[in-house]
Amino acid sequence: MKNLFITILFSIAFGHLYSQCVQCVGTTTTGTSASAIGTNTVASGNSAFASGFGAQATYQYTTAIGFYSFATQTQAVSIGSMVKATFDRAMVLGSGGDYGTDLYLINPYPRSLMIGFSSINPTLFVSESPINAYYDRTGSVGIGNVTEPTAKLHIKADDNEDASLKLETTGEGYFSRLIFTNAHSIEAKNQDHLYFNTAQGKDFVFHQGDIYLDDIQSGIIMKSPNGLCWRGTLNNDGQLTFVQITCPEETSTTVQTSVEPAKLRLYPNPTSGKLIVETNITGNQAALILRSIEGKIVLQEAVSGNLTEVNLNHISSGIYLMQLVQNDKVIADEKVVVE
Repeated sequence: MKNLFITILFSIAFGHLYSQCVQCVGTTTTGTSASAIGTNTVASGNSAFASGFGAQATYQYTTAIGFYSFATQTQAVSIGSMVKATFDRAMVLGSGGDYGTDLYLINPYPRSLMIGFSSINPTLFVSESPINAYYDRTGSVGIGNVTEPTAKLHIKADDNEDASLKLETTGEGYFSRLIFTNAHSIEAKNQDHLYFNTAQGKDFVFHQGDIYLDDIQSGIIMKSPNGLCWRGTLNNDGQLTFVQITCPEETSTTVQTSVEPAKLRLYPNPTSGKLIVETNITGNQAALILRSIEGKIVLQEAVSGNLTEVNLNHISSGIYLMQLVQNDKVIADEKVVVE
């Protein structure tokens, strides 16, 4: 009798230690350490969590929160209304169609984030980082139902819609600016000129195609060495004539500097011991980091001038990644084969 009483107390006290249901109506929790909150929610995976109305977390370590939100693969996360995350570590946030339409916003892509509202297509998609990239790479971003971005930022318009990117300043006197490699830029101010800037000593290069001016009153303005400006226009006989004009007001504040990209050269490669590292980056906390294919740091050495000799005699045979790091950022890398 005493043992039976102890068993009943133990069951009451610890019966929900690994599975719980809070204010549940039609709620099911069958996974170990699973939790369910709300109405008609299901947490059937180990360590799964479901909350809301009709939410289902049906695989281990999944999370489903909202109105008919489904997470059906390992570590998947689904938050919102009429949404589904159906691949490992996929995440979806937002809302699909109305209840009863079977129009879900579904993310079937591994290790990615999908966001959209009142649509079966995502407005924003963040892809996974490259596979086997030592965990120091980043993924790509798609805007406008792009789930396989072909650029770091890939923007796609819907049908019968322009694909546009707008840079808008707040207040007067500020530039909207696109900067390329810290050296070239395109910029404009409200009610001002459009400026194209190149790095010092670099030219504007047009590959194929013509430069077309469709107005005879428009032409080419050039400033002569004495500071005067001249506009060259074409007459009806195909002759280019120049007339002196007042120079356009120049208000661009961009200061261009020539920035040489980081270079990293390794030799001999493959190597059986000694490795010469050639780079154009020195000082300013520049360092070399050698990583295994698992991403583990196996060697770290400061950059000593443009040529740095690295001893790899103690490194096991295999494929490694040599990284050039400056100010805690990877600015170049190359694979190394150790024989």
